[in-house]
Amino acid sequence: MDKFGKWSQPHLLNGPNPAKDNVQDNYGLFARQDGEAPPRRTKPVANALRTFLSALKDPGPAYTPARIGLSVTSLASDVQSTVTAKRDGSATVHLRRSRNCWDPSTQTRLSVPEVAVKIQTARSTRTVMVGRYVRSIPL
Repeated sequence: MDKFGKWSQPHLLNGPNPAKDNVQDNYGLFARQDGEAPPRRTKPVANALRTFLSALKDPGPAYTPARIGLSVTSLASDVQSTVTAKRDGSATVHLRRSRNCWDPSTQTRLSVPEVAVKIQTARSTRTVMVGRYVRSIPL
């Protein structure tokens, strides 16, 4: 299992680019309104990141979680998984495909078809579909 592999680090704010001729100026978590002054529009990615980070919240002293016996398999070779655990004993496996979903040269969205992923623990086995979005599955 990896540590979330490649990660596109977003900017806090969209770049100041009135011409809108540089796609990277749109990588901000918050969009600039007319000019520089607030208020700024929250983009969907900011809400998704806030939700994800809230799910990871586990206040308290530092600890080392117990080992989690887990097998993640798929016919697709690009499926990646990361497991997070909390002090209450709960754990979640976060699944994603390591495929590009955007072609910068043609500026078009690329298809990331869903694939079946088998998750096996000592207590259960299940199959879920994973496509272009991260799937978070409680164990």
